[in-house]
Order: sequence, then structure tokens, then C-alpha cells
Amino acid sequence: MTEFYELLAEMGYYDASIIARPPHTDLGINKTLAVKLGFSQAAMDMMDILPYLNTTGDGDSGSVSWSHGEDNEFLLHGVFADMREDDHLEASRDPFYMVDTTGDIKGWDEDGGPYMRSDFVTLSLPGNEGSMMVLNVANMKMWTVDTEFGNRDPALHDSEESDYSGNWISLEKHPSRLAREALRDYITRFRILEWIPGGLYNGSWEGDEYARMYRENGWGSKFDLPAFNVARVAWEARDSKRYDDEESFRRVDRLEFDLTGTLDFIQRTQKEITDLDAGKKILNQNGADQSEADHDKYRQELAGKVQENIETLPEIQKDLELAREALKMMDPELRKAREERVSKYGY
Repeated sequence: MTEFYELLAEMGYYDASIIARPPHTDLGINKTLAVKLGFSQAAMDMMDILPYLNTTGDGDSGSVSWSHGEDNEFLLHGVFADMREDDHLEASRDPFYMVDTTGDIKGWDEDGGPYMRSDFVTLSLPGNEGSMMVLNVANMKMWTVDTEFGNRDPALHDSEESDYSGNWISLEKHPSRLAREALRDYITRFRILEWIPGGLYNGSWEGDEYARMYRENGWGSKFDLPAFNVARVAWEARDSKRYDDEESFRRVDRLEFDLTGTLDFIQRTQKEITDLDAGKKILNQNGADQSEADHDKYRQELAGKVQENIETLPEIQKDLELAREALKMMDPELRKAREERVSKYGY
């Protein structure tokens, strides 16, 4: 993990001075809280020897030089974890917010029950629906998972989930590998610029541009970080202006979306009215047929919504026509550059 953090500093993502290396003499983990949360002694020992980042402000932002995702994005849309912080320590016991605390206490093998065993240590947190790395100190294997896709370790992409029964969020059903092997793999992906700090990846517009700037400034041989930062700041300014200049394209896209959505709603609602007139039954919240009065009231509501949407069409169509006219005045070079980018990246 220390090498991982040092690599991101080498890449200019943050200053190396904020890396807090063990032993953490001034600020360690809250052992009293850790015991209360159910961590094993081995897990607490591991958290004591992990590196962390001395961030600024609220602990979630202000330290990284750029970000295209979370404010302190680390890996696969997950964020840095600092177990010296009580809120991170507590969050690591239910990082996916999946434990059911509304009723009876659930067991480990029940849906809604706990899923972070006493020997599990989070090396990163999911942030806003990102991935997290979880180390099992009992066997030194690691999962990289999220709630949407499950396993996110690219080397284990084709591995099957186990037939683990019980708690559906349990980590044990996902494939894992030795932490040293996984971390070495992730470090390599950053070194070869397959992954870029700040939530960027090969095959994206921003990711490929950052990779280009890294290579042009000597990454892999004699990397010139100051020159890279000059190029990066200049590119970010140009890209920000490019984004502003392309507002007319986005306005056309939004208006076309509004027009299509409005026409679709009118069509679907008119069909529903036709079905009602043909005798389609409408059920109330109890599953029983609505009364004739309720049926007529519902039909009137639908007809009113159709009329409201029909009345918005002229304004949407007028705005769309004006927006399309404005596009004709766009700089041909800007239009060409955008078409090439969209053709390659889809946005």
C-alpha cells in the first residue's frame, strides 16, 4: 500500500508530504472504538501499519490535484480510507449501508445481516457507489467489490461466484486473490497508464489525454512533473473552454430529448385512455376494481396531462429550431473536433 500511495504522488496526484507512513505515533486508530465495532486484534494491528493520507479540510477533499469523479477518488470510483478517522472506522463496518437496523438483529447468514467479519479491513471505501478493496487479514486475500457488479477485480473478471448461501451481500461469495498480487497488478495498471489517477481510464477522452501528457513529459523514463503540471493545467483550461463552447450542442441534445419524451408520453397516455374507453379495468391500491366515478376521474386526469403536454410542444419545437439555427453558426473547426471526439469516445 505504501508503494501504491508513493506511485500516485510520483504521478502528481497529490504531494508526497501528505502520505502518513507507519508507525502512526501522533494519531493512530481509536482502539476503544475498534473493539466496540468488533475488529479482531489482527485487524487492528493491520490498520496500525497501513499508510494513510493526511488530507485537509473535512478529510474528503482538498489534497488531490485533480479529480474526474469523487473528490478524493482512489481506485475504480472508490475513495481513500483513513482508519485513524472515527467516521471511516465506523463506515468500514457497513460500507455499502446494507445492514438492516430497522427490525430484529439479523445473523451473518441472513439477508440484511452483517457482512464485514472481524478480520476484514477496508483498504479503500466505496464513496458514492464505487468499489472498495477489502483485506481478510486471516489469509491475506483481498476482494475488490461494489454493490452493483459485485467483483470488480479485473484479473478475476471471468471467475465464477461461489454457491455461498445466506446473506446476499456477503463478500465470501466473490472471488479473491492474495492482496500482494492484486495490489501489484493495480500498481502496474497505473504505471502503464491503463488507469490514470482521479478516476480516468484508457478509452475515455480525458484518460487518453492525460496519458498523452504523461508520455510527452517523460513518464516511464525521466518524468518531468513540473512540465506535466504546466501541460495539464493548460489542457484543463482549454477543455473547460471547449466544454463551454459546446453548450449549443448540448442544448440541442436536451431539447431533442425533451421533444422525444413529451411525444412519447402523449402517445403512451393516449393509448391508456383508449384502453380505458375499451373497457380496461383499473385496480385501486387494494387490488379491487375502481368505482365508475373513480374510473372517470382517472380518465380525466390522464386527458388533462395529455393536454398539458400538447400545449408545451410549440415552445419546445420553437426553442429546438432556434438552437439548431445557432449550431449553423458554430466554428467549423470546433464542430469537426467535436465530431471526431464523439465518433471515437461517444461523448
